Amino acid sequence: MQQSRALNLALRDELVAHNAAQGLDLPNYTRRPVKLWTPEQLARFFEATKDHRWHAAFLISAICGLRRGEVIGLQWRDIDFADRVIHVRRQR
Repeated sequence: MQQSRALNLALRDELVAHNAAQGLDLPNYTRRPVKLWTPEQLARFFEATKDHRWHAAFLISAICGLRRGEVIGLQWRDIDFADRVIHVRRQR
């Protein structure tokens, strides 16, 4: 049985009268394994999307491991071409 750490801290600091999560039965959760694309599948995807307007975003996402919101949040000033570094400063 897990309790909310935030609620325990609030209780300790006397911000709440009781921990409402105490005694709560949480549902069981089993993680499903992540299915990654093979290099061949990724190459086929890049080939199929080469004329798509978001092709560069697909490449950055796959190669750098960025999430969709991180890629969409990129601005030109976030990319250091000289040092080959992308600075993730925001997301959308």
